[in-house]
Amino acid sequence: MVACGLLPAAWFHWFVPREQKRVVGALAAVPGEPGARLDAWLAYGEPMIQTRLQKLRFSTAHPWLVTHTRRTATGEPEIWGLDLDTPSPAQLVRAGLRVEVRLPAPRALGRGELAGSDAERVPSYGPGESPPDPAVRAGMLVEWFLAGMIEAVAEDIEGAELVVRIGASPPHAPGDGG
Repeated sequence: MVACGLLPAAWFHWFVPREQKRVVGALAAVPGEPGARLDAWLAYGEPMIQTRLQKLRFSTAHPWLVTHTRRTATGEPEIWGLDLDTPSPAQLVRAGLRVEVRLPAPRALGRGELAGSDAERVPSYGPGESPPDPAVRAGMLVEWFLAGMIEAVAEDIEGAELVVRIGASPPHAPGDGG
């Protein structure tokens, strides 16, 4: 039992110095030029951005960023939003020190009633009501969800910025991988 109690402490004392050396070495290898620093940042940042976007999915049944629903006089409501049903839902495009997270324009994705704890947060519009621009809502939601990364790139690399553009990339066909 004593060995089981000491094993984590021994592992910690062996592992932490090795990991500290690795991190210090990686930090020392980061180039000083902003463009090269941004390339290094994107090597780690892009997979994190794609993963964060996947977490915006409404549910497994509805792998979308739902912007709103729109009721019609004849049947189930239309569900509007961005299709995030790929491993890489966004296209990242770099121009100088600016990185754009490009997502397609919102569109009707299906019909049905939304259920679950997040359903009450989705605006619903009735027949004859005109919803606000769904691209604006999608942009606000994505920017809110990526806020930490947007701030981090600006703090880490002088002059760099990460911006979200909705409607800037074509929608993908289901099953094409993005």
